[in-house]
Amino acid sequence: MRTLSLAGLSLLVLSACGGDDGNPSDVDAGSGFDAGTPVPDAALPDGAVPPMPDGGSDGGTDAGMDAGPPCECPTLPTTCEAPTPLVFGPADPDFRAQLFQVIACADETLDLAVYLSSWDCLADAVAARLTAVPALQVRIVVDDDLCPVMGATRDCALGALAGHPRVTFADDDRSALMHHKYVIADGELAWVSSANFSYNSFCEESNVSVVVDDAAIVAGLEAELDRFVGGAAGPIVRTPNEGATATLYFSPETPVTMAPTWFRAMETAFSEATTSIDVMIYSFTRTELSTAMLAARERGVTVRVLTSYRFRNEAPIAALRAAGVEVRASDVHQKTAVIDGQTLILGSANWSMNAWESNENSLWLRDAAMAEAASAELDRLWATADVLTD
Repeated sequence: MRTLSLAGLSLLVLSACGGDDGNPSDVDAGSGFDAGTPVPDAALPDGAVPPMPDGGSDGGTDAGMDAGPPCECPTLPTTCEAPTPLVFGPADPDFRAQLFQVIACADETLDLAVYLSSWDCLADAVAARLTAVPALQVRIVVDDDLCPVMGATRDCALGALAGHPRVTFADDDRSALMHHKYVIADGELAWVSSANFSYNSFCEESNVSVVVDDAAIVAGLEAELDRFVGGAAGPIVRTPNEGATATLYFSPETPVTMAPTWFRAMETAFSEATTSIDVMIYSFTRTELSTAMLAARERGVTVRVLTSYRFRNEAPIAALRAAGVEVRASDVHQKTAVIDGQTLILGSANWSMNAWESNENSLWLRDAAMAEAASAELDRLWATADVLTD
């Protein structure tokens, strides 16, 4: 694999396209199934989900049916080229192309930690790389609830690779969820995203992904995957991985009843913000974070929150609105925050209790250009999002 430099590459801010992969069970931790064991919406401890407002859509939930015209599956590149570092999707084909660019850079190893795999397009790309590179070794970590072994087959899109002599599957069979969404090529290049390996995530919802080559960050992701392969992915005492301009956090930590380090760091960062807090969040059920935002707002910090339709009536959203913060809703699946226009937070972790117990990542990027791109994406989505009213 070539040594790639991601510095100085342009950033793309993308919008959304529709699609239907025929998958009715595109679920996500922190969604309507916000528990280690999926439960109906009405049984959620966070409260029942009320009906959609007139004209609204429940597309923000992974549990919904995909709908709309198809979007194109990219062609896997034949050579390794530096991927676009930060992409918001999925309007432009580059949102999907970014992941394919990373897969095309795998010459020795390709490691995937994938919560949900339901789109054949992405599984076919991995299969194509295996064919193109006879020495390539692939490891795939899945949650056994979302990619179960059914008789002689695995019931998920990536399951088509089961039985391949150079593919190893590792199942997370705990009650908590393996909720990661990342891919590592040759232990040098990592794709980290809020997007599941589903048509819904890549062709309908608002998601974000970043490609990093910081050795400390990639090593941290690799070590987390190694834990699953070794069968020991439960709660542990953790230390964040510190890169040159990034910090990588994981959960669960022990004890799981205590907020993980990334959550406490986020609460502090919100409380200490000096100019602005921009948020694009799928599941937001923890009031500690809304309280921290309101503390900042009391000091004059500008707060904007874009949430998914499904979670528009949760307690943190109600608290923000009661204090006069304008909150809007759209088909968003991100887990993104921008603090003071300098720090960008993204990854797999929703802002829910379930994220304390499940295997999650939270990647903090100290990059003003990336933070600015994220705020610009919020500007774009904000213009057409629904304003929440009583």
